[in-house]
Amino acid sequence: LAVYQSLLELECRAPAVYAAVYQPLVPAAALNSRMPSRRYTYGVLQNLQNERGASCMHLASAGKRTDYERALIAARSAVNLATLIPGTAADVTAVRRRCDEMIVSVGNELALALGQLDASEGGPPTEAALAALERASRSAAEAFYRAFGEYNSVVKQALEECHASSSASTSPDWQAMRCFDLLKNCLGETRAWLCGALALPRSGLEGLPARATTDLLFCLREQRARTEELRALAPPRMLELLGAAVEMDPELRSLLAKLEESLDVCTVRKAGLIPPR
Repeated sequence: LAVYQSLLELECRAPAVYAAVYQPLVPAAALNSRMPSRRYTYGVLQNLQNERGASCMHLASAGKRTDYERALIAARSAVNLATLIPGTAADVTAVRRRCDEMIVSVGNELALALGQLDASEGGPPTEAALAALERASRSAAEAFYRAFGEYNSVVKQALEECHASSSASTSPDWQAMRCFDLLKNCLGETRAWLCGALALPRSGLEGLPARATTDLLFCLREQRARTEELRALAPPRMLELLGAAVEMDPELRSLLAKLEESLDVCTVRKAGLIPPR
């Protein structure tokens, strides 16, 4: 949860940064013509990105953490208050339905496994009970990663629709802000990945698909590529202001460096970088 909150604070700087960037750079008439899609990007999509991270965290914990559940309820409520693009609204409804079904399934599976452990009556747990617990942990990992992939698809499609609808897509300033949108989404994907992986029980880490660490590595590399692209596109003053929205605190930077170096969540957990229990 600490990781989720730290990256959430990082992403929430974006709306204020956008206003500071655009007011001095764009004439008022042009700004007004562009504001609807910018409000959508930094309002609706930011909340949807938050929902992605909270959903991954909730599923990975098999619904057993009330603080994770509260984070998800708050994120969904924020999205519900907005007006989504019709196609995006249908996709979000479908993803939520699958997530709700998965949380019931993994929660029931974990409850049955814990019941078998309780049946040991103080003695050593049976092999059957331990195997059931491991299967439940793997199911939580599979559910989290399915939700991660589906939310990524929805958010990326919504971003593409938002950018395609802009009448100012050839403007250099607009291209810089589009790059910033994509960079910000990379941060959101990283947050969702970390929140899910770090919320899993230790035995659940082995249930992640083989591509999971590769997906994270690609995301981290895309962050660097988008950062370099933004530096090339944005004028100095815009770049100075945008830097405040993507600057990470030392602990998060250290966590990502360890992950990129080892590609091993277990190594990161052993270093003590885990959600508080």
